[in-house]
Amino acid sequence: GKLSPFEGWLLLRGLRTLPLRLPHHMKSGLTLAERLKAHGKVERVNHPAYSNHPGKKTLAGYAGLFSFEVTGDVD
Repeated sequence: GKLSPFEGWLLLRGLRTLPLRLPHHMKSGLTLAERLKAHGKVERVNHPAYSNHPGKKTLAGYAGLFSFEVTGDVD
């Protein structure tokens, strides 16, 4: 496939602002992970910034993506 001129412009615009957006994305993800970690119904939070994360040593930074496990049943 190929990009239309408008799609190419959107891609370039997004790449230019990525260095401005990524630190905020990382900070927001870590803040949310910390709040979930302190919640009584959350059993475990997996975030790359935590020292027990297997990729911690190889990562220069981390994204806002993480996972968590809820205690008890889904219901």
